[in-house]
Amino acid sequence: SKVISETESMTFTKIAVSDYDYSGVELQNISELQSVKQTAIISKTSRTDGKTVEILAAINNEQIPESYYVRTLGVYVKDSSENEILYGISISGENPDYMPAYEGKTLSGVSYRINVAVEDRIYNSQCKSGSSSHDNAGRGYRDSS
Repeated sequence: SKVISETESMTFTKIAVSDYDYSGVELQNISELQSVKQTAIISKTSRTDGKTVEILAAINNEQIPESYYVRTLGVYVKDSSENEILYGISISGENPDYMPAYEGKTLSGVSYRINVAVEDRIYNSQCKSGSSSHDNAGRGYRDSS
């Protein structure tokens, strides 16, 4: 995966959720998620301190024909050259979120609040607009550097 240097800017663009189980896998070697079930535009970013950015995003089951468990969440960024790359991965462990199929009856969703370590990197807070609360801080997150 591409390394983002401390002087390069980046913009958080989307999250992707997958039902693939990455338990026991070296996360730093992954450049693309397998078995992606949904993606969502990041609705808000904010720097919480000098080394952490909080990201907000949500998914729902409106377009989901088949139920699945969210076992993995990936965060994507665009670098200063406009290349979109997988920046970090969070794995769910023993209690993954469940996304039921819609079936035209009950709309269900999950809102994610993700704390991402960025250290002294430059990031752009421009975001495109795009149930339960879920905080992935410290849950298997890997930095691509």
